[in-house]
Amino acid sequence: MKAKEPGPSGLLVVDKQPGMTSHDVVARARRVLRTREVGHTGTLDPFATGVLVLGVGEALKVAAHLTEQDKEYEAVIALGAETDSLDLTGAVIRTAPLPELGTTDAPSAGLREALVAEAARTSQVPPAASAIHIDGERAHERLRRGETLVMPERPVAVRSLQLLAVEAPDRLRVRVHAAKGYYVRALARDLADRLGTAGHLVELRRLRSGLFTIAEAGPVEGPLVSLNDALRRLFPSREIADPDRVQAMRHGKRIDVADLDLPADTTFVAFDATGAPIALARREADLIVVQRGFR
Repeated sequence: MKAKEPGPSGLLVVDKQPGMTSHDVVARARRVLRTREVGHTGTLDPFATGVLVLGVGEALKVAAHLTEQDKEYEAVIALGAETDSLDLTGAVIRTAPLPELGTTDAPSAGLREALVAEAARTSQVPPAASAIHIDGERAHERLRRGETLVMPERPVAVRSLQLLAVEAPDRLRVRVHAAKGYYVRALARDLADRLGTAGHLVELRRLRSGLFTIAEAGPVEGPLVSLNDALRRLFPSREIADPDRVQAMRHGKRIDVADLDLPADTTFVAFDATGAPIALARREADLIVVQRGFR
């Protein structure tokens, strides 16, 4: 029987368009690339746009590392009304008077103080309309059944929060850089609350996901970042020249560090002498431990 030809492998950096779920993008990529081996590395809400990194083929083996990386967003917050989804797709559940915002060049003291406080945030209550699991079930599914949910606070890390513009008496444009698990929809609610009003998101665009930026994002039909290029961008790399050591790693066996110049507890990609990836591995004491092997 003829051996099955290997499918494509690499990363697809998509500029997601509004109205599509992340799963919609994955489904389209599967059709375009003619493979089932496609998955995303960080959900974007249907109304949102911007960088959605898809792992294809062997690159799915490093998807967990991509999911853990920081994200950067540009968002527009509408003040004066809160919706049940905390974005423009939901129903208004609360209104409140508008605060004094000042201008882009001279924001009000209240706005400056609110931004500083949100930039220092270390925990956040996520939206109930989210994919977070509560008692083994996604929160948004329970919400659709009419359940009232009390979402637990979760730790978050905000790297930076910047006011880009006061666009109108009820509109703020901001840029936020945060670690995994941060919800920009919750920022709209919490920033508005600090201003003494209500709020929700009306625009959200992801500018960066880990190392991948909007400048290199494109349509689903665009080119793949090759597996080798993706691995070298994401991890330190080392060449394993000895064929016996290469064979041992391909079988998932531990090898000694030998002459590899690697700090302790370093995750890296091992390549053979031809430049083909062998495995994602980690130095543990004086051993190299295989985490995921590549075909």
